[in-house]
Amino acid sequence: MRVFLTFLTFLILSFTFTANAFAAAYDEFMTIGKAKLEDKQYSFAESAFRSALNERPDDHEATLHLGIALNRMEGSEAESILKRALYLDPEDPRANFELAIHYLKRSIKAEAREFFDTVVRLAPGTELAERAEKQLDEIRGKVASGKAARRWAILTSAGLQYDSNVILISDGAPFPGGVSRKSDWRGLFCFSGAYSFLRKDKFRSSVGYSLYQSIHKDLSEYNVNVQNATFVGSYAIRNGVTLKGLYSFGLTYIGGDQYSYTHKISPSIEISEGNGFDTTIFYRLGDTNFQDSNRFSNNSDRTGSTHVGGIIWKIPIASDISGEAGYSYEAASARKQYWEYKGDRGFLDLLFKLPRDVAAKIHSEYLRKDYKGSNPFSGGEREDRALTLSLSLTKRLSTRMDVSFSQAFVDNDSNVKEYDYKRSISSLSLKGRF
Repeated sequence: MRVFLTFLTFLILSFTFTANAFAAAYDEFMTIGKAKLEDKQYSFAESAFRSALNERPDDHEATLHLGIALNRMEGSEAESILKRALYLDPEDPRANFELAIHYLKRSIKAEAREFFDTVVRLAPGTELAERAEKQLDEIRGKVASGKAARRWAILTSAGLQYDSNVILISDGAPFPGGVSRKSDWRGLFCFSGAYSFLRKDKFRSSVGYSLYQSIHKDLSEYNVNVQNATFVGSYAIRNGVTLKGLYSFGLTYIGGDQYSYTHKISPSIEISEGNGFDTTIFYRLGDTNFQDSNRFSNNSDRTGSTHVGGIIWKIPIASDISGEAGYSYEAASARKQYWEYKGDRGFLDLLFKLPRDVAAKIHSEYLRKDYKGSNPFSGGEREDRALTLSLSLTKRLSTRMDVSFSQAFVDNDSNVKEYDYKRSISSLSLKGRF
């Protein structure tokens, strides 16, 4: 037994020493590479970054810096390496900027404009965004057709879902009691478009429109149509700190009848701490007017306001794993007291970058709602505890098309029988970006 423990201790110490040695080697190669890159000794920098990648083959930072070195040398591999860096972190403004520079050198101005636009969107108010804006201004002046950088974006998706318990509309708000334990297939169509009409110094403003439409196979009386118009403005207070404001107006129809309309305002502060760490602090006020109909005769009892305040963190975990976590406190008022509640919501997301341009996302969420007043179903105060778990897999088919599969489970534990339910949703969708 003593021999076994001694051998086990030796293995653990050996593994720890080896892991530390690999980490030290990676750090040394990266330090050398960055120094050589700054001194414009690009071939030496390339060699150092390749050595760093030998230690960590899927490391985003090493891949990006190798791409930068090759880009400066105008090497034939530059495009593929930079695209690899973008795949490892699609939201990295530096990878987008370097790809834009690569295409600009090759006089492929349409691609360069698109990547420069992305830099401005991802890193407003930063030095990198200012450099991208200058490049865009130059491109606008040189392009014979006079076309300016694209200010609009369109996202579309179409898919199929199986819902084991058709009780919720698209934003998660439950129907009034009595609509439960019904399963059905449905087709989905989603459209969203945005136009950026102001890009000046540190200010950005855009307007948008979105449409959600579900079409059920059997339960056509529960087909849902949701439309939203939005206005978004932002101001970069300083590098890495952006103040944003959003206003939206939404309409919801169920079975062709108007279900509700909502006004929302949401100010927020976004803080980029570098190296993939981001923090968002937000407040949201929603004022919703619910409409009575033949199907939902007492729907207007829910009319009122909802206040939500919270914080969201984005956290890099490894080269191919990132996380997002958040907490919010909610308080709702209504015409009838039994629709009023206070609650807490917490979530944790893990995102994995897998081989063959596949991304996986695991989502978990816990929601507590404590309602006021005597509930008409139970005669007591209602308490809900909802747990949501989901897994999605997304395969990138091209720079503009994705296909996704997701499976979600919801378990709402309520002390009122009518609101105690379990639910599973299976989805398959095709998404496009234009």
